[in-house]
Amino acid sequence: MEGETPWEGQGFTLVIFACMVGLCSVFFILGMVVGRSQASRADERVDVVEAVDEPSALSPEPVDPDLTFYETVAEIEPPGLEPAGPEPAATGDAGPEAPPASSDAVMLQAGAFGAVEPAEALRQELEARGYPAFVLRPGPDDADSLNRVRVGPFDDGAEAERVRAALEAEGFDPIVVQ
Repeated sequence: MEGETPWEGQGFTLVIFACMVGLCSVFFILGMVVGRSQASRADERVDVVEAVDEPSALSPEPVDPDLTFYETVAEIEPPGLEPAGPEPAATGDAGPEAPPASSDAVMLQAGAFGAVEPAEALRQELEARGYPAFVLRPGPDDADSLNRVRVGPFDDGAEAERVRAALEAEGFDPIVVQ
């Protein structure tokens, strides 16, 4: 070990390093050649544009950019801040409104959907089977936006339990709500 120089035994590493430097040099030179050829093509395009009699017809009018963020934002009125009226029915069949329920009325919830269409489809299916169903749409202050399909109201819990059992027998999974 005393007679060894620091580079002894490192021949393979030096060869790999030299190859990497050579490879990077080749890519650098190729990039310069391609870049110069692209620049010469761009110069040719500029010459063609300058040869046109009306250069203003090819370029848009200069725009004075307004770079004041807060003034620009203040000028733009955000969409959707107007109070929304009742949604028009897409099919003309809006379904019945939620019946007024007394404080002790019991209802069943047959489903809750994020969109109106599946809720209306379930309501129509329940009404076709003879159940008094309606869609309870979310209000503007509701935390969630679920369209709840309800059946009822029923005057007592026994009647609601009877209808719940009948719905379960038909393949539904209703829950009792007050």
